[in-house]
Amino acid sequence: MEEKITDEAIRATVGMPLVDLAQINIKCAIDGYTDVAREIIKQAIVGIKTAIRGEPIDAERLIYLAHIADALQMILNDIQPKKALCLSTEGGSPRKHTSDLNFCVFLEVGMAYSRYKKAGGDANKPVGVSIENIARNRRTSKANIKKAWEEFGGLHAWKQIKNELLES
Repeated sequence: MEEKITDEAIRATVGMPLVDLAQINIKCAIDGYTDVAREIIKQAIVGIKTAIRGEPIDAERLIYLAHIADALQMILNDIQPKKALCLSTEGGSPRKHTSDLNFCVFLEVGMAYSRYKKAGGDANKPVGVSIENIARNRRTSKANIKKAWEEFGGLHAWKQIKNELLES
């Protein structure tokens, strides 16, 4: 019998912001954004390796693992693996940026900014470097990424969100 991890069970274990981000990422992947689907798989792998080491798994990675488990069940039910894992480019990827996707991009830029600052990046404009890297990874223009970043308040909003996440 197939056992499914419920959102309520995962939300009960930790704070919601990263869980919400994971759910947005899964929605983006299902909507055809294969780059997000690949990131979900990478995060699920991190979760598996964490579990193998006997360490607790982050809540957002539990969401990703549940998604991957559902995809594996779909494969067992004869769904094509690329389709089940949201890696299929059949029919092409969506072209317009939805609000959910823009929020996903905003969070990606913010996380890239934080990683860059933590690593001691020496550029004068770490946000610009982060936007450029995300644009390259998503194969889109810097203007699209910058627009999504600014739609949700840019650096000021990111710092507030990051502080709230650290406090929870």
